Amino acid sequence: MDTKEDFSEALARCRQLSEAEATLLALAFEHTNGVTAPQVAEVLGYKHFVAANALAGRLGRKISEHLSYSKADGKTIEWWTIIFTGKHNSTRGFVWYLKPGLKAALTTSLPL
Repeated sequence: MDTKEDFSEALARCRQLSEAEATLLALAFEHTNGVTAPQVAEVLGYKHFVAANALAGRLGRKISEHLSYSKADGKTIEWWTIIFTGKHNSTRGFVWYLKPGLKAALTTSLPL
């Protein structure tokens, strides 16, 4: 899982992305140094970054429905981890980075 081919197929099979979902992917694709929830919230006109966090989770879950993904018994899935890796940055807060396979898939077919 997580290859360019896996994500390309998942995106092709996924129901149409909303404008907000497509914008989230485009922002993450364009920002090679990662993107933060507050950045996404600002671009989308959300009042709080929590809405951007929720968007990332919903999109991850939506895409996961078309990937060979199995959740570990009894574990809660953080859906954003389907599409992003992330880490805390001392000046920017928590930063999302597109998974390499998804980034490669978007290189050939950004869903905008």
